[in-house]
Amino acid sequence: MLGETRKVQRLGQSSLIVTLPKNWVKRVGLKPGDIVYIEDEGDSLRIKPARPSTEDRRTTIDSSELGKLGIGIGQLLSCLYLLGFDQVRIENVDHHFVAEARRVARRLSGVEVLASANTVEVRSLIDVGRLDLKDLVNNTISLLTEMFERLEMAISSGKSLDSTLYEEAIRMTHLVNKKLIGEIAGADPTKPAILMAMALSGQLASILGDTIRRMPELCREGCGNVEELRDTLEELRNAINKTLSALASERLHAAVEAAKLLRNVVEDVWEKLLKSGNPRETAILARLLDAAYTAIAVNGVTICVSLYDRLSMNTSSNS
Repeated sequence: MLGETRKVQRLGQSSLIVTLPKNWVKRVGLKPGDIVYIEDEGDSLRIKPARPSTEDRRTTIDSSELGKLGIGIGQLLSCLYLLGFDQVRIENVDHHFVAEARRVARRLSGVEVLASANTVEVRSLIDVGRLDLKDLVNNTISLLTEMFERLEMAISSGKSLDSTLYEEAIRMTHLVNKKLIGEIAGADPTKPAILMAMALSGQLASILGDTIRRMPELCREGCGNVEELRDTLEELRNAINKTLSALASERLHAAVEAAKLLRNVVEDVWEKLLKSGNPRETAILARLLDAAYTAIAVNGVTICVSLYDRLSMNTSSNS
């Protein structure tokens, strides 16, 4: 970001003023009389446009639409939560649907589910603007510390990791992502969501790049079953290409198809990992599994971005 100098001028007896850069004013849509926030940062000031008054973002959808869109209740609620919807009303549901909605809601912090006759309402009660970043960081540190301790116990005993920690990790991930998008989103939350997907894609590229860098060492004495590794690579490349193509075009069905491919890749790699007797092959498969899980995260955001326009048609805002 390029800086520039501006002359301080006097207004009245005791006030000083500085004009704002024209391009910045145009970009953020400021008009005379608008309110701005000014934050004191020691030797500098940060000026930000005041956000519009808080509005509830609501949407209504018929349960039959989920099947047509190719998504489940879990994907729907996760996307609405991420994109800042305060309430979703889902019509024509049965008790199985309500039970699944309640199960999904337990993975989302500050969400309640209200059911009646054949309708379910899911409400987000969290104001992300009031979430303290330091608290989020400290909570994440505590969670990771406990997970490492439990993981050490699981390795020693051979027993599964406590599933409640897994649920808590999912809640924390959703909450942090919601905070991120809430902090930088304007009227369109898909733009920061796309940036998040691209950041995850960068991480995906780093995983693959690091694997390539280590290949001479890993394959010094052979890479194991080369044909199977090539098949896995091809499946992963296919799924990732579909995901990023869907992100570029915001095609929901392509993203849903890619999600299925990625789940198949994860299951396939896990099966090969358990069967592999070659430590070098195992190392390569482990890196591909990391890449697949990161691609699943990219795909999840892609589905949300692709779903947004469809949901917006049924959206209302209440001050």
